[in-house]
Amino acid sequence: MRRPEIAEDLVQETFFAAVRTSGSFRGKSSERSWLCSILKNKICDYFRKLGRETSFTDLEFLNDELSHKFVPQGFWNHEQGPLEWKPEAEVVMHRAEFWETFRNCLSKLPERVADVLMLREMEEMETEQICRDLNISPNNLWVMLLRARMALRECLEMNWFKDPSTGGWMSEEYDPSPEGNPSVLARRIWLQTALVKFIGKRTPKCREVVRTLSQSMDSKLSLRMGIKLRLHYLICVWCQRYEKQLRELRKFASSVPDHLNDFSADTLSPTAKEWMKEALREDRRE
Repeated sequence: MRRPEIAEDLVQETFFAAVRTSGSFRGKSSERSWLCSILKNKICDYFRKLGRETSFTDLEFLNDELSHKFVPQGFWNHEQGPLEWKPEAEVVMHRAEFWETFRNCLSKLPERVADVLMLREMEEMETEQICRDLNISPNNLWVMLLRARMALRECLEMNWFKDPSTGGWMSEEYDPSPEGNPSVLARRIWLQTALVKFIGKRTPKCREVVRTLSQSMDSKLSLRMGIKLRLHYLICVWCQRYEKQLRELRKFASSVPDHLNDFSADTLSPTAKEWMKEALREDRRE
């Protein structure tokens, strides 16, 4: 849950429901597991209720899909393309300051968009169930996830990985020459130039790759498309970085229950944090 007041209400409703139905508890599981199962149902009920509301704002969010970062031909503007994230995800995940930045970036998304993203990435809910519970079409869900991942990645890059005060890495001055292109094939010799042109004509443009990569997080790509992406990475290190960073975003989101204590003190009470963490872990075990 992104809003602390809603999380507190759900925990409170859980205890009220437990008191009302205490006679049905048969002791087949621990009281803690029983309470967590009630909380999980309360969370699902909340999202189902939320799903009855249609918001055009959610679908219009980031509708340009960061078009300024691409040249008219559909490829990344090298100066605007994804940076290489350093330190690695495994390192930053152990820093409380990173999780505060993550929470701040998540809070900038429209509420429903952020909820959809966390249902998919944190609670690992199947896309069919999200569509059913939130009453949205698969295409709308795909668009919301694409733009949520895009916006969250951009925010983390600007506010953590590109910020020297956090230990992040600043890119060197942009060099548009082939020598400044870190891709495997970068037109450094005539043969590479021929290969770049050949691959560029037969693989998706970067804007399409970005959409395809987000889709690949939720459904399996065809073998043909998988091969095209691997060929495309030979001429575009920026798309290769983008894929890696989407995987790291999923890793960050799935680790949120283990790092709730690293969020600022005004988000959730200690009791609510513990119950929310346990409910999320219980949901994954099932």
